Amino acid sequence: MGRGKEAAEPLKEQAESEQRELQARGNRALRTELNKGSNWDALVAAVQRDVAEFVENFPRAKTQVLRAVLLNPNNLTISTQVQPLLRIEVIRDYGRSGVTVSVSRQRGWEEASGVSPNYGYTPEGFTDGSRVYAPEQFASEIFEHVTDFFGPDAS
Repeated sequence: MGRGKEAAEPLKEQAESEQRELQARGNRALRTELNKGSNWDALVAAVQRDVAEFVENFPRAKTQVLRAVLLNPNNLTISTQVQPLLRIEVIRDYGRSGVTVSVSRQRGWEEASGVSPNYGYTPEGFTDGSRVYAPEQFASEIFEHVTDFFGPDAS
C-alpha cells in the first residue's frame, strides 16, 4: 500500500464516523419533531379523560363545573367555574419548544400560583431534564394538582 493510501485511510474512517454521528443526531431530532404531535395529543386525551372521570365520580367537582378544555391547539386548560377556583394551563411550545404547566388556585381572597419548568419533548414523551415521562405519566403528574385541590385540606 502506498503512503497516500495509508494516510487517507484513517482520515476517511474519521469522516465516515462523523457522518454517521451527524446522521444519527438528525434522525433523533426528526423522530422527536415528528413525535411532538402524538405526545401532545396523547397527553391532552389522558388529562381530559381523567378530569371527565373525576367529575363523573365526584359530585363536588361537578357542582364546581370542573372541566378540561382545549382552548386552542396549544393550550389545554383545566378549570373550575365556581369558587373556589382552580386553573391549570398546559401550554405547548410557548416561547420555546416544550410544555409548561401553570397552576393557580383561589379560595376566597387567598390566591396561590406557580409555573413548572419547561418539559422538553423526547421520542418517549416529555422530560424535565432528570426524568422522562410517557404522556400517561405526565397526565398523572398534572392531575395530581386537581386531586390536591379537592383534597381533604381544601375548604
